[in-house]
Amino acid sequence: MAFVVIYDACVLYPAPLRDLLVRVAQAGIVRARWTSDILDECFRSILGQRPELKPQALERTRELMTKAVTDCMVEGYEPLIAGLTLPDPDDRHVLAAAVRASAQAIVTFKVVGVAYGAGALTHVLLFMGYGLYKAGAIGNTGLLVHGAVIGFTPIILAALASRFFKPESLRPVPAQ
Repeated sequence: MAFVVIYDACVLYPAPLRDLLVRVAQAGIVRARWTSDILDECFRSILGQRPELKPQALERTRELMTKAVTDCMVEGYEPLIAGLTLPDPDDRHVLAAAVRASAQAIVTFKVVGVAYGAGALTHVLLFMGYGLYKAGAIGNTGLLVHGAVIGFTPIILAALASRFFKPESLRPVPAQ
């Protein structure tokens, strides 16, 4: 059974990361879950920052995401919200959804705000990228892009090294 994760609105906001996370879920590496509230927050933020985007286009993106990831919608979490305490009360719905979905992690940038998911973004996405690489779903270039999105310089350097650096090509540099 796949690792169950809740995607928070902040990681669904950037289109390239949203695309990567949906593809990771489609590949079965994780069982991605989210709620209507999470999607509302995400797309409300996108529209707030990008008013030139048409609401119809964002609604279509939302529908496509929900269709692309099987059984992604978490329901019935609302009664849990009132009983939760977090530094940011606005994040309680995410934790409630995680509890309801029996998620092992919350994929978020809010390491401090959502204590349950502390560090989850780094660990889960590193795990996903490595899993995709080992499964042959992505090659060196895919690993490089993954590392760039996540911000792992060591992964980027490893991908570059394996792609472009050939130890047998080293020759002594003549002294000048």
